[in-house]
Amino acid sequence: MKALAITIVLFILSCSDSPNIAGGSTSVENGFVLITATYEGKPISAEVKLIPSNYDPLSGGSIRSQFSDLSGNVRFDAVPKGDYSVLIVKDSVGVFESGISINDSANVTLGKMGSLKVKADQNTTARLIGSPFVGVYNPVDSTILFNNIPAGTYPELKLSGTASGSAESVDVLTGETVLIESVQPELSILNIPLNSKLNGQAILSVSIDLLGRAWIAAGAAGFWYHDSPNWQYMPLPDSLSWADTISKVRVCPNSVTGALGIVHLLETSRGPILFEDGAAIDRNSVDPVVKGNAITASAMSDSGTSACATDTAVWFHRFGKLWEKISFTGTRSLFCGTDTLWIGTKTGTVVALDMRTTDMSYYFAGSQAVDAVSLIKGKLYLGTSSGLYEKKGNSFELISGAPDSINQIVQDSSGVIWAISGKSSLMKYDGKTVQTFSPLNGSLDLREICGTGNGITAACGVQGVYRFW
Repeated sequence: MKALAITIVLFILSCSDSPNIAGGSTSVENGFVLITATYEGKPISAEVKLIPSNYDPLSGGSIRSQFSDLSGNVRFDAVPKGDYSVLIVKDSVGVFESGISINDSANVTLGKMGSLKVKADQNTTARLIGSPFVGVYNPVDSTILFNNIPAGTYPELKLSGTASGSAESVDVLTGETVLIESVQPELSILNIPLNSKLNGQAILSVSIDLLGRAWIAAGAAGFWYHDSPNWQYMPLPDSLSWADTISKVRVCPNSVTGALGIVHLLETSRGPILFEDGAAIDRNSVDPVVKGNAITASAMSDSGTSACATDTAVWFHRFGKLWEKISFTGTRSLFCGTDTLWIGTKTGTVVALDMRTTDMSYYFAGSQAVDAVSLIKGKLYLGTSSGLYEKKGNSFELISGAPDSINQIVQDSSGVIWAISGKSSLMKYDGKTVQTFSPLNGSLDLREICGTGNGITAACGVQGVYRFW
């Protein structure tokens, strides 16, 4: 088999440090790359491309190209310090070598071209970072094909569109077609800077109103909302001064309160609060008994119906009516609809409470605690230590691929389901495919999430507030 042999020698010329006019020093590190190409032991003349290792063919950038001389030599001058790839194609053979940096030298010998296939759909674009290669979608087998490209290890395969994601160090083999079944999904992330008064405060809860504003509970630091680009403190009425620590906030996203403004349900250290911010009216008519008890769960519907639970009772409040109470033990999670309150229990039972009649229907999901319950597009989903379940008929089915320890389930405006897994992972489910992410290398302290547009907003303790999509 014929082979193409490339000898790469790299030199660097560094400018010596010299004082600048301010009395400091500057250092400029540019060098040159000298490439010697041979084929079957003889020097060849071929086009040689020097490509930055982070070059993305979709966004463009600088690729330097020169032809080697009759001795097989080519020199690139004024090469900035960094990592590069070398690409040479000659007839039916070629070479791709990545990870070349200044002060390196490399001898490479490669043979025939290879091909790469990636499983994807026609709404996905794929490219090989560090090279000029963009894949072409093949509808016959639903793959994106990189055909007849030089063999070598490419720094990264990047996908965007429906199946966004990436894979590092992708090998294309000589004379073979490599198939990649899947890639690691990507997650876009944005930190929302906090007010200086909130720096160092743990953000415990977040909710979004109809105007897209984020409302947060920050413990002893109180109750705030984000009126971009600033955070605004929301003082409580004097009659609620006993609520010294706010751990959860629920906001009614629909305009059901007319001129009075947005309805909020707050979990505090001494009981629940329900009030309207527009008129700062205390609408907290909860029985005094509940004021002294810890709230174990709370929920609020799009129509303004609110609910909360203690160790011994469940309380609910339909808009325009007083709080009502039923004796109930073992509540772990709540989801509030207009007329139905779904209760997840510590023993694995799910209860549907009709708030108009207080009639209850029982569903048995297993022996594990129901840490999250949510009704999305008419389908009931449960989160347990074993994963995400969907109610089908009279039973609950585990969704394949879902991670363990699901403790919150929400929906974004596009209908995609998001969930918290454990304390630092996120799950995304579009009804067909489950994707799992560990933002910031698994170091994020995920306290609570809520649907926001085509993604979610997350309360992340002392790390602040983040957006994911």
